[in-house]
Amino acid sequence: MQKSLYAFLICTITLFEPTLVCAKEISVMTWNIQVGQNKGLAQNNWPARKSLVQKQLVDAKADIYCLQEVSPDQKAFIAKTLGDFAQVGAGRDDGKNLGEHCLILFKKELFELSNGETFWLSDTPETCKNTWDFPFKRICTWVSFTDKKSDKKLFVFNTHFPLNPLVQEKAAMLLKERIKKVTNSQTKPLVVICGDFNCDNKSKAWKILQDTGFKPISNAKSITVMGKLVACTDTIFISKDIKATETRLHLLRSKTGTCASDHQSIETKLSF
Repeated sequence: MQKSLYAFLICTITLFEPTLVCAKEISVMTWNIQVGQNKGLAQNNWPARKSLVQKQLVDAKADIYCLQEVSPDQKAFIAKTLGDFAQVGAGRDDGKNLGEHCLILFKKELFELSNGETFWLSDTPETCKNTWDFPFKRICTWVSFTDKKSDKKLFVFNTHFPLNPLVQEKAAMLLKERIKKVTNSQTKPLVVICGDFNCDNKSKAWKILQDTGFKPISNAKSITVMGKLVACTDTIFISKDIKATETRLHLLRSKTGTCASDHQSIETKLSF
């Protein structure tokens, strides 16, 4: 009887072990770092914020970073800060390096890049013309890559939505269509959508994404005015086969009260 029970336990462990091994967990950060301005009326204390942004990025220890409002100078600074990360994302003003970026950075040792690009939230998404949210050009960057250990394919989208509520709906519809287009080869695509949506969980734009099957992992206040939290505009949407754990919102402040950004970051662990 004891031998039979022992054999049963061994078989049970052997049968269930592959399921445990196949589970994959990654850490993701989304953050509007606030575009760096050093001069003029739009200056926002970037020299004083620089070290705070650096520390917050490093302390997050994320596998994937989705950052919004990244200027060319900040892009170079972040690349140096994070080191051996691949990055995807074009500048919104020329499709190359001018203007703000929605930047996606990921660990080269963990993921193999398959595809990726930046498109514009406008009537002409393949060009940098502005037709929806004048004077601001709005963009979305996406990547698809394969996890080297599990061989699972993951699609990540990083966006900064318009301010106009009517245009936000159009942006959500365009994003929905683009996700369908780039994931059409997958039966159950694993999709992560990060961004500053400039609207909250009660908006029609969020509802469009939720009705498509994506779940927001946070609807907490994330944007600040004079250092005080005032509204929810940032979140991470995930497809139904992804689970979020240990989510937190975070913003570093100096002893003198300087904030790293005017947005909190959202940091989470995702399993799939």
